[in-house]
Amino acid sequence: MYRPITQTHRKTEASFYLADPYRCLEMLHKYPLVKYVFIHFNTTMPSSAPVERLFSVGGQIKTARRNRLSDTNFEKLLLLKANTTHVRDIKHVSCGVYFDSIIIT
Repeated sequence: MYRPITQTHRKTEASFYLADPYRCLEMLHKYPLVKYVFIHFNTTMPSSAPVERLFSVGGQIKTARRNRLSDTNFEKLLLLKANTTHVRDIKHVSCGVYFDSIIIT
């Protein structure tokens, strides 16, 4: 017979998992809910397309005219360029980019 998993059961299993001194992947077999979450969030992407897309964007930013760009500024520009489809309402000012009201879509 199927019984739904309660919030208390989840908290109890998580508490037992955190209190368990054994730190090996085989221990996940004792905690099925923790194992499910572990597999769900620790699965790698099966495709290299997102990484290659990011390298392509990086090549558009790091040009001959921007050869003195610091690593920090390069990373900021890369993140801005890669996430422009997710960010709206950006105001540009003369000394950089000012985020008036960032709305993630």
